[in-house]
Amino acid sequence: MCFTCIASILSSRFHHDFPMCNMVQPQLLLVLPSLRQLYRVHQSIQQASEESLTDKLCHFLASHLDRSFSKELLNKQFFLSYSYLSATFKRDMGKSLGDYHNELRMKRACELLASTEMNIGEIAKELGFEDMLYFSRRFNKTKGISPTEYRKNALSRY
Repeated sequence: MCFTCIASILSSRFHHDFPMCNMVQPQLLLVLPSLRQLYRVHQSIQQASEESLTDKLCHFLASHLDRSFSKELLNKQFFLSYSYLSATFKRDMGKSLGDYHNELRMKRACELLASTEMNIGEIAKELGFEDMLYFSRRFNKTKGISPTEYRKNALSRY
């Protein structure tokens, strides 16, 4: 209930319905500013915990690039429903958990292609892809070129 509503209840209904509340009403009105402050603190804590949930999700996904995306793993880790996790993350980040996880994996693939001599199959396995061809298709879909072409372009820049 909003504090304006509480104030109007305290100032009108209590006065008419309970004549003895004339003595209590000023004391209740003294408490109202504290209630407002408490409500603001509650809102900021709630907002901060939701923000930290998104931060925790980002950190968790970044530390699990070596496996495919798993709703069940998120449920077990955070003890919250996937629909709540997904909605909170989408609201804060503007993308789904799965898309963000894939984005991180492809970014890591680019780093590995540009800075190591690992073959594409090794990179695919390192990023949790069982099938090198599937990894290559996902990479091509995300980046617009094959992993081999990406590596050639990265090496030609240096």
